[in-house]
Amino acid sequence: MHDLKIDEKLYYHYFISVGVRTMMSKTPGRIFLKHGPLTFTNDDVKNLQNAALMSKDKLFPTTNREAVEMYGVSEITHAIWAMTLAATTNQCTIHHFSSEDEFPDDFWEGFVDRANTCDFERSKLDGSRVRAGGFF
Repeated sequence: MHDLKIDEKLYYHYFISVGVRTMMSKTPGRIFLKHGPLTFTNDDVKNLQNAALMSKDKLFPTTNREAVEMYGVSEITHAIWAMTLAATTNQCTIHHFSSEDEFPDDFWEGFVDRANTCDFERSKLDGSRVRAGGFF
């Protein structure tokens, strides 16, 4: 999260986890929405970034738990951690999107499904992948 760029115009942030159907599936090779979306605002991202910076402060040593509690982001942190672990366990990728508008949760399943056949959605999905190793 600490390396995400915040654009004041793009207030909403979404994280999804995408998997690929295996050979045992009726539709092998197709991608699908595995987890998510996790929805955050710019304020949430700023608080997470501040907590991450505070936990690395050498002058005023603060534990991760203290920093997360201080900025009120423990629920968000747990959701991110759970998605990261689930994505790693299930060999999925995590993707980040920002938007001016709030999208309903069911939007993302259709978006990922369309990425199987539409170049535009596929390019957006390919360009949104979060670096390996999770969020922090």
